[in-house]
Amino acid sequence: MKILRILVLIFSLVIIANAQCASNIQEKSKQKMILTGAVFDKNGAVILDAKIVAYQNDGTKYESSTNTDGIYKTELPLAIYQIEISANGFCTSKIKNYRVVNSTYNKMSLDVVLGVASYPIGCENGENNKSIQKKNKKTNRKKNIEVLM
Repeated sequence: MKILRILVLIFSLVIIANAQCASNIQEKSKQKMILTGAVFDKNGAVILDAKIVAYQNDGTKYESSTNTDGIYKTELPLAIYQIEISANGFCTSKIKNYRVVNSTYNKMSLDVVLGVASYPIGCENGENNKSIQKKNKKTNRKKNIEVLM
């Protein structure tokens, strides 16, 4: 009889511990952090109305934009994101595998510098460029030429 009581006590403690762990996991999945920062050009000037989009692995999308001081603020659940920052006349910046974690004061900071999309070069990463092939008349070989679209 004594062994049965001990087994029941152990079983009860295991159930309580599992329930507590499940509760903690649910709390963490609901917990959110504030991601804030500024968007600058290469000269250090702030960029107004830049668009910040954070894509979660499950496809959920969170959007924000910079204010008149070039500062953005968005609330994100704890997860891993792909973040894209874009603005008219500037090259888009992409940040992969940005992890939002539990941090002091429930806040994380991410400042970004965008390059200018200048004509005829475009963006350094070739996002706005399209590759075409052109034959060299002398060698009759094809070569890739980047053109701004």
